[in-house]
Amino acid sequence: MPTPITDHERAVLAGIFARSNMGHGHPSADMVARAMRGSGNDYTIMFCSEFMETEEHEEVFASEGRSWVKHLKKRGQNTREYVQRVHADIAKLVWPQ
Repeated sequence: MPTPITDHERAVLAGIFARSNMGHGHPSADMVARAMRGSGNDYTIMFCSEFMETEEHEEVFASEGRSWVKHLKKRGQNTREYVQRVHADIAKLVWPQ
């Protein structure tokens, strides 16, 4: 049976995807581990703030993060197994084994 992604995991994944898709690579494993232990819901800001020089930059990153939250809610794409299969490198950051 597939394992659903929690809202918290979805928020962390969206932040990682936003940073990566905007050309800044993945955040460090330590940063992702801190996020996974945290209780916030906007990890796009946490992972991307160092690249935000203007309010326009902030909105572009935030928009990318929101897009990923929506994407990861879609049926068939809202499970750990999907993320592990399609985005293995990012899955390893979020769920290190």
